[in-house]
Amino acid sequence: MTLATEQRSSPIQQRLLLLQHLDQTADFTDTPDSAEPGIPVPVGLAGAALAGDSSVLVVGQRRAAGKPRHLSEILPKDRQAAILGEDLLRAAVDAGTDPVLYHAWRDILPPRWKHAEGNDALAERDTTGRETAFWYADLVVYRHGILPDRQPFRSTGHFNAAEQLEVFQTLTGRVAMLIAGTSPNGVPYLSFEICEPGAITVVPPGAWHVTYCLDGPAAVFNIYTDRKPTTPAHHSSRQGALDPALKYHRAAGHKATIRVDDDGGIRLDAEEGPLPTPKFTTAAWLDAVVPTGTDLVSLYLHPSAMDTLLEAAEAALATGWPQVPADGHTQTSDGM
Repeated sequence: MTLATEQRSSPIQQRLLLLQHLDQTADFTDTPDSAEPGIPVPVGLAGAALAGDSSVLVVGQRRAAGKPRHLSEILPKDRQAAILGEDLLRAAVDAGTDPVLYHAWRDILPPRWKHAEGNDALAERDTTGRETAFWYADLVVYRHGILPDRQPFRSTGHFNAAEQLEVFQTLTGRVAMLIAGTSPNGVPYLSFEICEPGAITVVPPGAWHVTYCLDGPAAVFNIYTDRKPTTPAHHSSRQGALDPALKYHRAAGHKATIRVDDDGGIRLDAEEGPLPTPKFTTAAWLDAVVPTGTDLVSLYLHPSAMDTLLEAAEAALATGWPQVPADGHTQTSDGM
């Protein structure tokens, strides 16, 4: 079962939908910046580009600055949510080093009803309280740089919600992703992938993940939803997206990270010492449904395509994905 070519929207359709959404978004303005934006950098969305230092999204005469996230903002509020290298990073911030790591545009596209039947159009902003009925789409642009502890500029890193399914596509630049969790057969896994432009990665429900910028600016488009309504004991993916305390500060991150060597090479490190780089194979079911060259933005704009994607994920989860061998840390051909 593969997503048919006719399910994908044309660049003109993408542009019109994006412009309509931007017109309804208060964060976008027709007023140009006082500084020259420089040469725009395409971000994969039809009619959109990054301007200046890649902190401004430009679509025609419309523009919006992304929300910056500094190093100080990814440091946890308490030790319960500690991240690797925190002491050195916090000392750098205290000494006045607090770079912007990335800019984010939440809801870069309108929410998408999760099931196509009877809901062929993109939804208005979700005011129903039924946040698990939608797909959501964000854009994050990472800056290139190296932190004082030799980590590349990175995302905060967090655990996804228990029922959350999230898919990423690298649009420009190059990133590395770490994904960690526990497989249905109870084996811990740690997966590592280098993502070139066009690469698509899926994060299993409940997994921890972090993104590092290897070549920037690196624009990453992501979509997410909940497989089913959440229980009172678990927050939804949307609640986590809107509440940093739920998303970023509820638990300590995985004790692994990526660091840059003096010669420019990268290595996987852990708190207790170097780790062997685990073999990463993209989930086989995702390769079958979303073939190489697929534009994730275009798929998002077609409800039938999103239905196919969700059905394939459910089938994979029902058969035990992500499966790992009993010794852990190495992926099977099924993916993580």
